[in-house]
Amino acid sequence: MAHFLAIEWNDLEARLVVASGRPGQIVFEQAFSVSLKDSQPPEGAAAASAGARIAAALATRQIGRLPALVTLGRGNIELRQLSMPPAPDEELPDLVRFQAMREFASMQDDWPLDFIPLGTNPEEPRTVLAAAVAPGQIGEIQATCHEAGVKAQRILLRPCAAAALYCRARPAGSPGQIRLLIDLLSGEADLTVLEDQTVVFLRSARMPGSPLESVEAADLLSSEIRRTMAAAQNLLGGRRAQSLLLFGTTLKHNGLRDALQKEFDLPVETFDPFDGLKLKGELRRSVPPDSDRFAPLLGALQVELQREKHAIDFLHPRRRTEKTTKQNLAAGIGLAAVVLLLGFLLFNVYQKRTLQGDVRRLSSELAQLKKQLGKVNETEGRASGIDEWLAEDIRWLEQLRWLSEKAPPAEDVVFTNMTLAPSSRGGEISLKGFARNLETIAAMEQNLRDDTHQVKSGNTSGDSSMKNYAYRFDSSVFVAREAE
Repeated sequence: MAHFLAIEWNDLEARLVVASGRPGQIVFEQAFSVSLKDSQPPEGAAAASAGARIAAALATRQIGRLPALVTLGRGNIELRQLSMPPAPDEELPDLVRFQAMREFASMQDDWPLDFIPLGTNPEEPRTVLAAAVAPGQIGEIQATCHEAGVKAQRILLRPCAAAALYCRARPAGSPGQIRLLIDLLSGEADLTVLEDQTVVFLRSARMPGSPLESVEAADLLSSEIRRTMAAAQNLLGGRRAQSLLLFGTTLKHNGLRDALQKEFDLPVETFDPFDGLKLKGELRRSVPPDSDRFAPLLGALQVELQREKHAIDFLHPRRRTEKTTKQNLAAGIGLAAVVLLLGFLLFNVYQKRTLQGDVRRLSSELAQLKKQLGKVNETEGRASGIDEWLAEDIRWLEQLRWLSEKAPPAEDVVFTNMTLAPSSRGGEISLKGFARNLETIAAMEQNLRDDTHQVKSGNTSGDSSMKNYAYRFDSSVFVAREAE
């Protein structure tokens, strides 16, 4: 029976869950938190590291050396949606890495990279959600696990693990259903958009306070949800989230649920991560008080013990399928048989026949080399095709990132509608929303103007229908095509 530990930590705390079992028979045995806040050590002693504190907690609970599933937050990785020409699934790993090297700001050749395919038709342009992490980050995780007395077997993306738990308990009700998951953690919130059962977009937002305790933090969470919904709506061709899901079922979670439902006029569901799971011992009698924060760990263990494929796994990323490997194995076996046959003939035939065998062998090798040369030419042609395909359109993801950097803060301006479309000039971004005052609108439009962006002012009128904002505006940003 397999036995695993799922673990996650930040500067404030570590969360751990232990589970065992096999497909269809999973038992969750322990779930607990370990404080990592700096405390004053005895005079002359050094503060204990995160690994040492985790090791002490494991020893106290008599948990031995288990393989560990580590979940990693959005803020620790590079993440981007990538678009590529039509290609079969077995070619996607190479294409995604090639494209990521061009579009990721800091990625190097040695960075682990994995991805989630969005769409399955190889005859249409392919889109993936790609994630990469620096080798130094992987090394730090493995060092902390080693100090804690465990070995990192997988390093997973935290929002995907939480989404896996929810999707297993609440499958999509209809094809194409779009849901937004809200996972409140210590100091941050994961916002994850699902289409059917697939993660298509995710963000993590820093939370200086708890939205369950603070009105200001709840308002900030609402702003981040609105930003996430707008970005996802653009990526999904104008389709918007149809419902929200909040992990946690306490009275405070229910209060936040009601507030979000009123603000967004959408169904909002609360979900207890431990609901429906088979629990054991003390965990069965009482789950942790902050049970909503354990959703990613529970989801990671479920996927692992069900022997399913994790959405993102930086230690075991997607690679070319075994089809190519089997072909190489068959070719190697065939070549070995030819070599053995030639060795036998050396003792039984004249030199002339031996030379004829050498000629046949060399001809076979020449044919193999020609095949390899053809694959190289094919790869070069594919790379050229990607360049031509990308040059045909505005890079809208880059424009969204530029807009998020240039836009005023949420307390001054809020966008209620954003449309991105090609135009005769290159591209057009239509912005509608509310602003605190006229000066804010003018400052925003001035800040959005540069060598490649021109701004056209639209209708501006007084409108106090949205709290804290006095004017409604309608502006257009024209994006010039990149120079050849």
